[in-house]
Amino acid sequence: MPEFTRGHAVVVGVGRDLPATVKDGEGIAAILRDPERCAYPPEQVTELLGPNATKAAIIRALRNLASTATTRSTSVIYFSGHGIRTGETHYLLPHDYDPKDLTHVAISDAELTGALAGLVSAQITLILDCCHPTELPIEDLGAKTVPMPPEARRFLTSGTGRALLASSRSDERSYVAKPYSHFTAALIEGFSGVGNAGRDAFVRVTDLAMYASEIVPRRTRGRQHPTLDYSGHNFALAYFAAGGSVSKGAPFAFEGGAEEPALKDPVVALVVDDVKRCLDVLGVPQADVAATMEWLVGSLGDDVPDAVAPDGLWPRPVREAVAGFRHDLVLFARPERLLETAWYVSTSKLSRMFRAHQHELGREGEDAGRFLLLHRYLADRRRLAFEPALRLLGRPLPEGDDTWLFFHGEFRLTPDARDAPMVTFHGAVGAGEVRMSVSRKYLDIDSHSFLVFERALLGDPITLSGFGSLAANTLQPVVLRIET
Repeated sequence: MPEFTRGHAVVVGVGRDLPATVKDGEGIAAILRDPERCAYPPEQVTELLGPNATKAAIIRALRNLASTATTRSTSVIYFSGHGIRTGETHYLLPHDYDPKDLTHVAISDAELTGALAGLVSAQITLILDCCHPTELPIEDLGAKTVPMPPEARRFLTSGTGRALLASSRSDERSYVAKPYSHFTAALIEGFSGVGNAGRDAFVRVTDLAMYASEIVPRRTRGRQHPTLDYSGHNFALAYFAAGGSVSKGAPFAFEGGAEEPALKDPVVALVVDDVKRCLDVLGVPQADVAATMEWLVGSLGDDVPDAVAPDGLWPRPVREAVAGFRHDLVLFARPERLLETAWYVSTSKLSRMFRAHQHELGREGEDAGRFLLLHRYLADRRRLAFEPALRLLGRPLPEGDDTWLFFHGEFRLTPDARDAPMVTFHGAVGAGEVRMSVSRKYLDIDSHSFLVFERALLGDPITLSGFGSLAANTLQPVVLRIET
């Protein structure tokens, strides 16, 4: 197979408090050397990982690159580790950095730029995967994490055939996933031709950047956005199929985020494993499961302004099914939102249940307060169930007055519902048919619900969601909401 003979690379994964960066460096070095993909000559890829990624070794590797690369060469420098700023000085931290002596054992912006300036390569690309979450006391050093050094950035945007690709914006973090960081995983996929525009046999700098800029925000729920600064033409970085024009795909399976959503909320913790299984049933691509989980769990917060659904490439039926599932999950985990638009609240059932547990719940309040207290009380005791997930997974529904079931289903009124004090519905919940009766005096009939109710009296189905307890195919609702 042909080699990309003009390709030269220095690949650094510093390790230390960021062990994932070693794996990232291994992945980048491997894809560049891969004889079926990027096809760099193995001897032209220098790999510095973990304890080998010292300041002296990095500077030496860059000098060697300057002495071996020619005016016909394409040089790629990849660094995965910490990038920080203290005062007006920016540093990349090698494996042997000393937080008390950054001047001598960290790589300053000026030192990095000087090493880059020694290169005569026709194309130079610096790739920085920095700003990882860490236990390192950055602030205690009087420093801040930064994704790119400004002096190197100015150098790489002042000539032609130069590029700087950074893992995130200046105010963002770079997130770890499996088997690589989100950014590095996207790079390896891009170097494999995934998302390539298909014009020729090469991975070009904007192809790589555009793919990372599309896939990383989608997988991180809008929390991380790679950036590209480049000058000159859209130059080639490597082959993606050893000179062929058909991608062989990435040499790994993306497993998603290593940082699972925080599950301090007992309501979310109840169902998170089932929700993940449901995504497969709903048709979510395996590569998107982790990002979709993070998006779903993040959607349950009170303020998620940047929540982005990772659904850009999904078929429309999958997008709609996941959107409906998320809608129900939000009502299940944040019942105050259900109460805001409730059509029915059973005061009598709430009162009976609240009195039964009053010694644990405290003083009795209004209906809304009692409902929310009971909801949390039952969640703490694992007595809340999420019917949409149980239905998708084919599991039986729990029964008993001491368990609340969140349900979403289609119901029809019985013919005698117009004047009866109790309004009875028949419908499907889970895998079976259920009967549900509500007291007319607790119905909150406004102009909208009146029209829906009138159509239901004429035989149209009505879609309801809410909480209730199930026994012998009879659903006793606590709170109901009309879905439109």
